Amino acid sequence: MTITDTSTISLRALRWPIVALFGALLADLFETFVDPVNSGVSEKVYTGAVHEGRMVASAVALLLTALVVPAVWGLTRPLTGRGRILGRIAACLALLGALGHAALSMLYLVWIQVPKGDADRAAMISLLDRITNAGTTGIVVPLFIAFPLAFLALFASYVRARIASRWILVPVVAAPLCAIVLPAGDVAKTATALTCLLTASVGLVLGIRSAARRDAVAAEACVDSTQAPVAPVLATA
Repeated sequence: MTITDTSTISLRALRWPIVALFGALLADLFETFVDPVNSGVSEKVYTGAVHEGRMVASAVALLLTALVVPAVWGLTRPLTGRGRILGRIAACLALLGALGHAALSMLYLVWIQVPKGDADRAAMISLLDRITNAGTTGIVVPLFIAFPLAFLALFASYVRARIASRWILVPVVAAPLCAIVLPAGDVAKTATALTCLLTASVGLVLGIRSAARRDAVAAEACVDSTQAPVAPVLATA
């Protein structure tokens, strides 16, 4: 019998964490396209904030990205040997990333109120500049960074556990590079990065499916090896 250091996994057992994983990524992708702001530029924030329906939709989508928490927790819990530490790190980062997106969704709801009332446009833009450029806002920056890092740690944990192919790390590493250096607008950059993560997620599912098949074949071989010596005895009885 071959003893592995990771619990047996299957697509059926992980179906809900997988659904949550794709749900979180698709919610983030939806937010990217519906977001009328999509920038830290104060004038664009002021102009986009008048689209109240889209701002609310963006806030809701950001809250839905919290699905990353049950997704990462459920997917990494079976890792008891290789990849276990990376899996725990991914779970912690997922929680921090969800907190960051929750804070951002609240900020969107605040921005909706900025163009309303009789406040002067220039004064409101100046206020947004002060909020954006305030050094104290750096406190929550690690929460925003934690969201993509959670996916990197998640996929790396499955590669470490030898469940998924190391090739899924290619789109995972490409995601932040696309978001930073791609010569395109903010929407295109973010959408491309999220598409890379969705591609890696598909590779993760295929890896889990392949690992489940290997475990099934190994289990059958183990049963056959224990029953084989009994066959000749039965034949001569």
